[in-house]
Amino acid sequence: MIYLIGRTFSCSKQGSADNTMFLAVALDGLSSVVLGYQIGKANTSGVWFSLLDRLAGRGVICNSFMANGSKIIEEAVSAIFPYAALRINYHRAYRDKEVQCCLSRLPINNKLVNDAIRIYNSLKNHNLQSILEKGYNRKFRDVLFSSQEEFINKVKDRFANKDKIRMEGFTKAFQSRFEKFHMLKDDPYPLINGWIAKFMLTPFEGGYSRLSLYRQIPCDTNFTNFSCGDLPHEMEINPDSPFVKSFVIDTAARGLQLPVLFSRCEMKFDKCSLF
Repeated sequence: MIYLIGRTFSCSKQGSADNTMFLAVALDGLSSVVLGYQIGKANTSGVWFSLLDRLAGRGVICNSFMANGSKIIEEAVSAIFPYAALRINYHRAYRDKEVQCCLSRLPINNKLVNDAIRIYNSLKNHNLQSILEKGYNRKFRDVLFSSQEEFINKVKDRFANKDKIRMEGFTKAFQSRFEKFHMLKDDPYPLINGWIAKFMLTPFEGGYSRLSLYRQIPCDTNFTNFSCGDLPHEMEINPDSPFVKSFVIDTAARGLQLPVLFSRCEMKFDKCSLF
């Protein structure tokens, strides 16, 4: 799933009457990695068509997008990715309520673990699965089932801090950083390029970055090498290291909250699948 979000930011660029410009961004739903972005004078259909056209030109394949219900975004997705479904933010909020409903009734349960595994298996990228099986003779589901309590705690933590670490985290961080550049008169692309690179490479507490989560390979690189187009190198990991478990748990918790799977219980007690 790709999230399509936009933000207006201050920039005294020639041609902007109100000293603002508009940033359209395509974010990977699982990792929050920036897959592409486009800058325009305002939130117009041309900005979104340009962004999605470049994604398609790079060979990006996605069968599910999520946006805020904007008509111009819907038209751009329909034209360039006609086979893809387009969800709105309501679906993400509904999925959050479903997961929270399960947590309130039975915090540690096999349903949420199985949901996370089903969603992970539906992803086209199974690099992590291959690493676990080839290097450590373990499967993604084995690691997750043996760490159910840690997994549930990670899910709860993501709900408690969603304004900082989920999609909202990117938009707030961008707004906070670029509202300071109200006197910016030069081309904003280099500055935004650098900020996005830093956003994708900064490691989490577990020691891995958004780029690692996107590739599903724990990897290491630095700003200079990344800026020069050098591929990151795969990290050597001890199979008994807590790093492996942390990486699996974070991947599963992120996947669980993607609005790609919905329960039939309708959040009604008499239809609850936990009992």
